[in-house]
Amino acid sequence: MHIIFEASLSGTLDEFDFSAFPQLKFLYLSDTGLYGTIPAGIGNLTSLVRLVISSNPYLRGAIPRSIGQLKHLAVLRLTFLGLSATLPEEVGNLTALEDLNLSFVTLTGPIPPTIGMLGKLQELRLVGNNLTGSIPMEIGNMTELQTMFLQGNYLEGQLPGTISHLVKLQSLDVSTNQLVGHIFPELGNSSFLKLGGISVAYNNFSGMFPSSICVGGGLVMISAEYNGFTGFQHQAFQNCTTLHYVDFTANNIVAELRGIFSEHPGELTSMAFSQNQLHGTLLTGCIPEDIGNLVLLESLDLSGNQLSGKIPQSLAALKSISVLNLSTNELSGRIPTGDQLRTLTDPSIYSNNPGLCGVPLEDCINSSTPTQTEKSQDEDREALWLYCFVAAGFIFGFWLYWGIFLFRSETWRCAFYQYVDNMQAKATKKMYSCMSCFQASGSE
Repeated sequence: MHIIFEASLSGTLDEFDFSAFPQLKFLYLSDTGLYGTIPAGIGNLTSLVRLVISSNPYLRGAIPRSIGQLKHLAVLRLTFLGLSATLPEEVGNLTALEDLNLSFVTLTGPIPPTIGMLGKLQELRLVGNNLTGSIPMEIGNMTELQTMFLQGNYLEGQLPGTISHLVKLQSLDVSTNQLVGHIFPELGNSSFLKLGGISVAYNNFSGMFPSSICVGGGLVMISAEYNGFTGFQHQAFQNCTTLHYVDFTANNIVAELRGIFSEHPGELTSMAFSQNQLHGTLLTGCIPEDIGNLVLLESLDLSGNQLSGKIPQSLAALKSISVLNLSTNELSGRIPTGDQLRTLTDPSIYSNNPGLCGVPLEDCINSSTPTQTEKSQDEDREALWLYCFVAAGFIFGFWLYWGIFLFRSETWRCAFYQYVDNMQAKATKKMYSCMSCFQASGSE
């Protein structure tokens, strides 16, 4: 037996007589005009298999404890309500439950440890509430769990290590909470063969991101922005052959990331490491040439770091790039050109890199036009030539004058003059050779 009310029911739910439907298995109350509270009498529907009450913002009050009497309930979805209630411990009595969704109902207080009694639960969503306290250790008992979404609350403390017992987990999202500490290495152990996505963004996590995160080999998404991670070994990505999206924006990462480009680029389409402390050994201090291996990359954000050197020409090989941000670094040289790069005409992509030039920034200075420095170097070379010839003339005149007095015979004077001529020729030839080298080095 089904009862479905959608936008056709109004009034108070308290007046609803549930006792008239003892065999009811499916009850849907979505987007109606109901108000009041969820009555305790709902616990009398002991045959109920699916209970869905959604998008009724005027339903307020508590989740009745009698809900624990629904022993056959497989699906419980109370979403977008105005309950402002705690999650009762009696929820642990729903041992047949496979899908629990209590999102955007303004839940308060902690997650009760009795939730670990839901051994058949596959989907857990407690999103967008005001839950506080820590994530209970007992959550690791739900070994059938595939999806766990706890984002948008005020949960604190550390992630319990028992999460590593969730061997069937595919998606984990604990973002936008107040969680702290390290991400435990077990999160990436061989038990997580099906883990496809993890989001720990907007928390206070710190330390090294676990190097074993891709052991399962099926990870598609890592969202870890706005935390305090200090780095990770590049081996953390060596098994990430299916990774599409990675975001470590606004952390404190100073680790070596070079291997992510060359070893297993996989199917990476979006990568963000902006607002970190990337410098020194990171990418060997510059953007590596093998970044062009990421042929499917659509979005790249390395802004707000201390990257130096030239932008590699291989960046032009990224045929799918549509979002690029290299601003606020110490990059220099000419911006590479390519078919896809020509479509990125926003100058802010490269802003705050004083040494960069070329489209879409100001054009680089033409190498055929001498700069002020080059003119100065030419003037210095001309002055040096003049000084050398003056010195050579002085030496020749000096010996010529004294030779008249030292050698009185005609024969000796001729021999002396010949010697002076030969010496001057050799000196001039040597100076010319040196000056030629100097001029050649100056033109490089």
